[in-house]
Amino acid sequence: MIESLALIVSVCGMVLVVFGLRQAAKIHRQTTDAQIFLELTARFNNLEGIQKIIAHDDLDKPYKKSPSLDGSVCSYFDLLSQEYHLNQIKVLSDQVWNMWQDDIKRIITSPLMRGAWHDTVHDRYSHHSAFVQYVEVLLSS
Repeated sequence: MIESLALIVSVCGMVLVVFGLRQAAKIHRQTTDAQIFLELTARFNNLEGIQKIIAHDDLDKPYKKSPSLDGSVCSYFDLLSQEYHLNQIKVLSDQVWNMWQDDIKRIITSPLMRGAWHDTVHDRYSHHSAFVQYVEVLLSS
């Protein structure tokens, strides 16, 4: 009888430990997601060239190659490729990645970014075929 009671108490204790560990892992993941979201959002907001392009509705204008514009556009695609990679290796959760998809699609499929991708940016990512395919799928939709 005492042995059965001890076994029940031990099993209940292990269940509580497992439950506690799962909750701790969930909280850790949520905290990590929030930190990554805030960091990547801050990095996007610090892309001054892209922020000016968006603020002045220049995304709707045709792409005209220039060092300044190319630097801004390449910086955006560099950040996007990093976000894409972090999502692929599951450092960035699908939930966070999916939150950004509408804005990413709106920016990438704009006339300015579409032109920049084909004329300037695409070749920079020839080594990153999965990212190129991701962008090409967005552009074709």
